[in-house]
Amino acid sequence: MATNSLSAENGNTHNQPATPERLTTRYYWTFTYEVGGDIIVAEVLDMYTGKYRVIEHIASDLCDNDMPGHCPHAFLRSVQERKGKVISNEPMHIVTDFDFDGVTRAELESFISALINHVENIMFTTMSTKHDFNEFICENRP
Repeated sequence: MATNSLSAENGNTHNQPATPERLTTRYYWTFTYEVGGDIIVAEVLDMYTGKYRVIEHIASDLCDNDMPGHCPHAFLRSVQERKGKVISNEPMHIVTDFDFDGVTRAELESFISALINHVENIMFTTMSTKHDFNEFICENRP
């Protein structure tokens, strides 16, 4: 099981005292994925359950996207924000070749949780079937 330094919402642990910089820094994950040609950006609210809220929905007719709709992709990003400004937005995991069309919200939350649990460094994951998708969740769920 992978651990990550973004697990504490406010960045404080019993080993790290609260400093003014730590109190103004927020760490969180975002998950961006393509479904039906549209781009959905979600903020992960709970890394253990994968609960998220959509913060942006870009319709395919508004996207300047050369990637065909039949080849969806996803990006899990770690975000660090200080005083309301994003200071770091790193892609930590990139998923290719999986069509998220038809995936339920519960399945997506399980997948996000498994993805966060799985990530150790910048990684790529290729999956082409629903079986691959479900197997990934089973193997990496916390």
